[in-house]
Amino acid sequence: VQMDVSSAIPAELAAEAELVFGHAAPLRRAQMARQALDGARVLWVDDHPENNVWERRLLNAFGVDVTTAESTRSALALLSDSTFDLILSDIARGSVSDDGLAALPTIRDAAAATPIIFYVGQGNRSSETPAGAFGITKNPGELLHLVLDVLERTRV
Repeated sequence: VQMDVSSAIPAELAAEAELVFGHAAPLRRAQMARQALDGARVLWVDDHPENNVWERRLLNAFGVDVTTAESTRSALALLSDSTFDLILSDIARGSVSDDGLAALPTIRDAAAATPIIFYVGQGNRSSETPAGAFGITKNPGELLHLVLDVLERTRV
């Protein structure tokens, strides 16, 4: 079944997604799961938010409200004031190669029921999901699928 995802998101973003994903499966799934995405609140913790601008734009296009934090401290402050459906996080921050992992217990204490997905850089060799996390990936298509896995389970 062919699905026109261009009506769901801006044409330019859909074209970029085709280039990034190499196929339309993640976009088709996102369109079918629009109810799970629309209005979802995501906290994205990354000391280099410029590295995931495209991914945030894509989530925004599907109605996801993405709040960014550049440190664990900032994330904890946001978690004390708001609730989120999902937390996305990097692992390496600044000169600390596993700061995101080290922060996992603290984040868990602040938001015990909120699933966490790690989105890691291409150089990161870790592929095993850390204990306490929902998933880990360095692939944008897999990231979208993991986000959908979480939000479909918790919001639909």
